[in-house]
Amino acid sequence: MAKYSDIDFFLTKNELTEDISFKKDVYAIGQSLSNIALTRKGERVFQPNLGSDLLEGLQTNKSDIELIVLKEIVKAQLETQEPRAIIDNIEFIRLQEGFQVDLRFHMLNDQSASGSLSLTV
Repeated sequence: MAKYSDIDFFLTKNELTEDISFKKDVYAIGQSLSNIALTRKGERVFQPNLGSDLLEGLQTNKSDIELIVLKEIVKAQLETQEPRAIIDNIEFIRLQEGFQVDLRFHMLNDQSASGSLSLTV
């Protein structure tokens, strides 16, 4: 039985129930982390503190030390806003235009349930 479940943000239809599909456990947490990471603080009207500094932090050319600091800031923000997850690692990979952000995490109550995200910003 799933510990956590969230509505699928893409509103895909469950063929059996004819209702909206749900994301469960690691997939639900991954969807939530992606949403938080790609939301700018202040973007949500009634939730001004929701979001991270990821998009703003990667807009300018950063040194390696600045990227390390940004990783720690984003990690703290994600763990605070998504208490179901423990962030294991965040890695920034420089692309020709922008960055690829690889994020590894595991569920708070289950060390064996881990997931990963790859975001291009």
